[in-house]
Amino acid sequence: MKSNRDYTNLLAGVLVALLGTGCDWSATTVLISPSGTVILFGARWEVMEVDGMAATVTPAAYVAFETAQRIAGSSGCNRYVAELNPSQTTVSMGTVGGTRLVCEPGVMEQERRFINALESTTTHVVDGDTMQFMNGTGRVLIRFRRVNGAESR
Repeated sequence: MKSNRDYTNLLAGVLVALLGTGCDWSATTVLISPSGTVILFGARWEVMEVDGMAATVTPAAYVAFETAQRIAGSSGCNRYVAELNPSQTTVSMGTVGGTRLVCEPGVMEQERRFINALESTTTHVVDGDTMQFMNGTGRVLIRFRRVNGAESR
């Protein structure tokens, strides 16, 4: 087990990195799990791109980290939830469940691609206000941009 000093140094490094991104501390909480995983809560991550295609649905699909083991958001037409299984080097989603509203065909197609991409995610990268979900080969499945403030329901 690492010492308290190691965790203090890790936390200080994360805080310095987040301050450099202009983080809105009134709306964001940082969680560092015992495995060293850093997860940001309190911000909504809007979808910019799904499987190489620009996201065109309005309002935008998004993901929010509700707990260290659960994500939720909008997939464009419907609301969804999924179990999140993070580790230091990987992240995977359980089955994505959600509402079953029917919207226009273009919205439903982008939503289908988004849900499939979520279920195929095995790694992620957060760089300031952008985040990427990738598959096991490193192919970017979803690109997000961070929107400060609590998730709107």
